[in-house]
Amino acid sequence: MDVKNIQFVIYNLLGFIFLFLAYSQLKYQPFYSIQVNNYRFGVYLSLGSLSLYTLVIYILKKNSSQIVADVSIFFLFIIFFIGYYYNNYYFKKSVNRVYKRYTEKVIINNLRKNSSDEELDYNPEKMKKLNAYQSIERITEEKFVRNEIKVFKNYYECEFACRFVRNNRDIDAFNLMKKLFEEGINQFKHESDLYIIAWFYINSMRTFYKENNLLQKYDKELFNADYLISIALELKLGMRKKYLINLAESYMEMMKRENLQIDNSSNNNIEDTIKFEDLKHHAITLHIMGLKEIMKLFDKLKSSTNPKDVVKYGSCISKICKFQNSAYSQYRAILRQFPETKDILYNYIPFLIDVMSKEDEACRYSSSIPNRKNSERSSSKVSSNDIVTFNVKKVNSMSSNSISSVPFSEDYSIMSGLGKEIRKKLNYKNTMIKKFISPIKDCKFRMNISGLLFIIIFAIQTFVNITMFNFAEKKVTDLNYSIIITGSIMETAFHARMISSSIMTNDDENYKKYKSLLQRDSEIHNDIYINSVSKTMDNYIPQSFLIVPVGEYSYDTVELNPITDSYRKLIANLQFTFNREMLNEKENITDILYEPHFRYFIVNSKSYFDNYFGECLTASREDIEANFTFLYFLTIIFDIILSLLAVAIAYTTFVDFKKLTNKTFFNVLRTFRFISKDHMEEIINNYNKKIEILTKDNEIDKNAKEETMSFNKFKNIALILSFIIIFIFIVLIGVPVLDVSSKIQKTLALLNQSSDRHSILKGIQMYTYEVLNNDRSIFVLNEPIRIINNLIYKLEKNQKELKNGLYGGPTFEDYPSISKILKENGCYRIYSSDSCDSIIYNSDYGFSKELGTLPINELIMEYLYYVKNFISDVEDERYVKLPFTNKENIKILFDQELNDNFFKLQDSLMDNMIGAIQYIDQELINYCSDLIENKKTETLELMIIGIVTLIFIDLLVLNKIFEGKVKEMKALVSFVFLIPSSIVNKNDKYKRFLETSQFEDY
Repeated sequence: MDVKNIQFVIYNLLGFIFLFLAYSQLKYQPFYSIQVNNYRFGVYLSLGSLSLYTLVIYILKKNSSQIVADVSIFFLFIIFFIGYYYNNYYFKKSVNRVYKRYTEKVIINNLRKNSSDEELDYNPEKMKKLNAYQSIERITEEKFVRNEIKVFKNYYECEFACRFVRNNRDIDAFNLMKKLFEEGINQFKHESDLYIIAWFYINSMRTFYKENNLLQKYDKELFNADYLISIALELKLGMRKKYLINLAESYMEMMKRENLQIDNSSNNNIEDTIKFEDLKHHAITLHIMGLKEIMKLFDKLKSSTNPKDVVKYGSCISKICKFQNSAYSQYRAILRQFPETKDILYNYIPFLIDVMSKEDEACRYSSSIPNRKNSERSSSKVSSNDIVTFNVKKVNSMSSNSISSVPFSEDYSIMSGLGKEIRKKLNYKNTMIKKFISPIKDCKFRMNISGLLFIIIFAIQTFVNITMFNFAEKKVTDLNYSIIITGSIMETAFHARMISSSIMTNDDENYKKYKSLLQRDSEIHNDIYINSVSKTMDNYIPQSFLIVPVGEYSYDTVELNPITDSYRKLIANLQFTFNREMLNEKENITDILYEPHFRYFIVNSKSYFDNYFGECLTASREDIEANFTFLYFLTIIFDIILSLLAVAIAYTTFVDFKKLTNKTFFNVLRTFRFISKDHMEEIINNYNKKIEILTKDNEIDKNAKEETMSFNKFKNIALILSFIIIFIFIVLIGVPVLDVSSKIQKTLALLNQSSDRHSILKGIQMYTYEVLNNDRSIFVLNEPIRIINNLIYKLEKNQKELKNGLYGGPTFEDYPSISKILKENGCYRIYSSDSCDSIIYNSDYGFSKELGTLPINELIMEYLYYVKNFISDVEDERYVKLPFTNKENIKILFDQELNDNFFKLQDSLMDNMIGAIQYIDQELINYCSDLIENKKTETLELMIIGIVTLIFIDLLVLNKIFEGKVKEMKALVSFVFLIPSSIVNKNDKYKRFLETSQFEDY
């Protein structure tokens, strides 16, 4: 089978698979969420249609057209939306069809039942129903009526037609669900799935009614569906159905155990009674405390003479609010836990009127209490200890604070239905609440906007920091090459010098050796270093210069080119050196001595390479430091912005919000000056009587005090701590930047100081040869000895500064990962092709393992000791020194250098010293990279913790304060409406305030 046939089969197979899935999705509607079903059908239909579309395009051989590819995207989305809305249409149409057919069947069955022969015999007046039935029969055709109406097309429709109970848990909805399942079971008697689904639906309703204390209102048999599982067990079952039946049986077993426990829990009734009494006692105590606080505030308002004292009464409103909410929650909890106990309503309804000023809610509850005159009183504590005994005197005292003057009698049913006056009062209250809360919501909105801006800027600062960290980390990685460029160039210059000597002396063995080394140098410079330099310093022109040799009879020139151009020229000279062949018969040594390409390396090795290419490291270092300096200033700017936003939030919360609420409290409470002292005294006496009635009837000490704590003080402490935390995070988010900036700058200074040793050591190595060569074509008299002495001085000074930090940076002691190199013997390699295992130690010229593996500082000291001895030997003329002018002399000098023990030892020690220095430099770079990476993680963690904390503070502290103040405003409004209507109607100004929510001008 070729590829085309395989594609044809795959397109067909995919198309039919997805279309089958779409059909199954449409038929079964497996998910409760209609949106999920719509989405899945749209996906399956679009993928199936796209597969068939692709198949048609493949058959028509249009699959290489770009237009077809572009159209397919739109085709996919169009089919998806068609499928999405079609599934929605199909579901609703199927459900409506089921309901319509079920209604028709119920109507016809009722007509048949009511028109039976017996009914007609005993009640001839109902012949009209028979005529109605015959009318339906004529309209719908006789054949249709004789056949039973099929409500469902498949049993899945029965299930998703009952999904309305997920939103409607009413008992009528439950009965309709049961009838639909009964109809489905009658139609599909052999579908075990339907029995199982019906059981789970009925069980879920039973669980809901049980958890909400509604189950005892209905017959338990109404929720009994165990017979459905018994029937299902007799039908054909698969693995899934067996699992569901086992699950159902486990639930049934649990329900049996629960029922058994209920049957054996008669002793628990006493505990429930005790619990009820405790809850009731606590609720009434809170009720009394609320009445006391209201009475206390009325008393303060009555005796107030200074308008400024009104502001201090805000604490009374806070306490009233607290007792209102606590008692309200307690009463509601009792009603939920003990729904059958109606006696609590005799306390709850007066609470709603006298404390909460909620006559509307009191009216709704009044309709559900029996008439106490006709109710039976048991001898138990719960029923006999009634809360309120309503005689004529108490009726007057408990009804006086209603604007509509709704009287309380023994029969609460007179309050059923909201009267015109109560509705009017409710509208006035809602208008006043809206007016007082609206400024608080505006203040809260400003606070939330400031908080949102704070979080956004906080996140932006974090991502800016991380971006800058990534940039710095990339720059630090580039230092891997910048730190070794100068040393590598010095090493290349040494190899170029050695290969020139090999060519001039016709030494084929050393020629091949150094040619190989130069080829390796060329690959490294050409493939690695030049890319790094081009990327970071493409157009950078150094402050120093390089010497450009011209020839034997011309003066050398200098070049001031961009560093990248000079580097490419160095590589070109390098390639010339290792491609240079041995001297032929027509050439002599001057062709090498004065060759510009060879002279380029030896001339610039004096100090020009160091000064020129050393700026690569300097520029990279300055680039990184500039990055952190910029980040430092950005951090300061962000911190200032965040601090200003935090101050704005604090001002809104502490100052603006407090002024706003205090002003409202002042204006509202000042309106009570319109109420006369006599009327105030009447209200106070009225509340005092209510307190006496509650305390007496419930055997509660009138002077009992509810333990309270200063919630305002707690809120203020939480608010202050929240802003302290906010400012701490403002500081903390900048700490990683400051920390990494300081440490990176110090480490880069140490890295710069350490890496300088590489080029200095290679320079010393090179000029030990030049001391003996004394090439007067390049150097003046004794110039090599002066250069090498200067290099030794620089190395010793470098070592001393690294040890003591005299160069202005840290020492190696601050970096534990480097301590083993400084204190322990060992061999290290990073870039060298030779491993430590391949080193051949030879004691004949002093290169022992003990010497070669010394710690780097000691090894450098030993090396300098040998170099100084070598210089002393040169000065004592223990080495042969000949003019560097002919082949024979150069041959003698070259052989002397290759065979001398000092030069052998130097070449062996050099690899170990350079390897250790490169290892240290690499560790410092790794330290910088790890530090930046850790600070990135730390910054990200701080952002996540900070944002979560800020959201937590916003939701649980700041918003709670606003929400608490909204509750206090509602308590203030309820207090305002506690004035009895008989008093309000006598005071036009106060009444106008209640009706308009407008303050009088003072």
